[in-house]
Amino acid sequence: MLDPLEAHPQPAAEPELHHRLREAGTEELLALLRTHAGELTAPAVRHALRNPYCTAEAIEVVAGEQRLLSFYEVRRDLALHPQTPEILAARFVPTLWWRDLMALALDTRLRPALRRAAELHLGDRKSVG
Repeated sequence: MLDPLEAHPQPAAEPELHHRLREAGTEELLALLRTHAGELTAPAVRHALRNPYCTAEAIEVVAGEQRLLSFYEVRRDLALHPQTPEILAARFVPTLWWRDLMALALDTRLRPALRRAAELHLGDRKSVG
């Protein structure tokens, strides 16, 4: 007879890599991203980007993985991160949804040119629709 608890297994605990990405210092975060670049998932990248020690160099490691850029959440979070180099963030602006363009345009932590690009895309979409 089956144990009722085995029929409904508990969800797995958060992967250790997610925890390490969230809690790492600057150098450790960069090393983790470089070491695990091929196995990173969108949720893992989000943990890394939420780390207060995430630098432009760490962001460039993530952006260098084309596979990760296929995830909308990764492109959005890269565009909205204050440490993302302006040229890199500008690449993602045309791919953002209206709501995220609005968030980008209103975020005073971001560079004015990037915020202006978001405003222009919002204006283009308003005139088309």
